[in-house]
Amino acid sequence: MLNNRNLFSLAAHALATIVSTSIAVGLMSKSADVFNAGTDTVESGAGIFSLILWLIAAVLFAIALMPFITVIVGWFSFFARIPWLTLTAAICYALVALLGASSVENLYFLPSAALGFVGWLQERKTKLSDNPKAN
Repeated sequence: MLNNRNLFSLAAHALATIVSTSIAVGLMSKSADVFNAGTDTVESGAGIFSLILWLIAAVLFAIALMPFITVIVGWFSFFARIPWLTLTAAICYALVALLGASSVENLYFLPSAALGFVGWLQERKTKLSDNPKAN
């Protein structure tokens, strides 16, 4: 199953899966505290103010989902053996580490990003050596 697969990519995606699972567990435990606190933000305003709040929430929601989407892209690139998708996953791992809004745990994506870049270089080299006419 893993013959001719890049071990650096495997390590990058496995490490990112562990970190994103840890973040998900932390977010679930924090959300229980927020909903039990009794704060009601539904009546915060109307009109343009609520639209701005909705846009901010949508951006923060997209940033919060980025680690999980990136892990899915990373595992798909590993099993499909697509070098450019591995590069995309490595770049997204680096972005998650830098833009992560949830906690310091997002910095643990930096080793996954480094391993992803090394995995991409090896996958690209293997792909080019298998098909010399690709240049």
